[in-house]
Amino acid sequence: MKKSYLALVVLSVLVGCFDDPKSGGGEPFIGRYSSGKKEIEGFKLADGTKVGLWIGWYDSGQKRAEGEYKNDKEEGLWTVWHENGQKWFESEYKNGLREGRGICWSNDGSIDYERSAIYKAGEKIADLPKK
Repeated sequence: MKKSYLALVVLSVLVGCFDDPKSGGGEPFIGRYSSGKKEIEGFKLADGTKVGLWIGWYDSGQKRAEGEYKNDKEEGLWTVWHENGQKWFESEYKNGLREGRGICWSNDGSIDYERSAIYKAGEKIADLPKK
């Protein structure tokens, strides 16, 4: 009996210690198109603040965007795709502001250098060097 009780206590403690690291401490949120298909999925705190990993889809089911929020602001790598599956945009964010390379691609997968740039604290500081 003591072993069963001890095992139950240990299991309860372990389950409570392993939150989904992608949740940012929030509760799951799913938004849907009127068709019922999933439009967006992520995590929100009780006050509605977005946290953790967020993924969006086109109505076709193709992935549209993926990135993380921290206190309602973009944080880390964000990627956006064209509906045909080609990358559209990719940039690092820090506290909701672009930081480093922000690369845009055309529908055909080629880099759009006119819309791509290097950023510091959300401000464009240079054009993206052409390869």
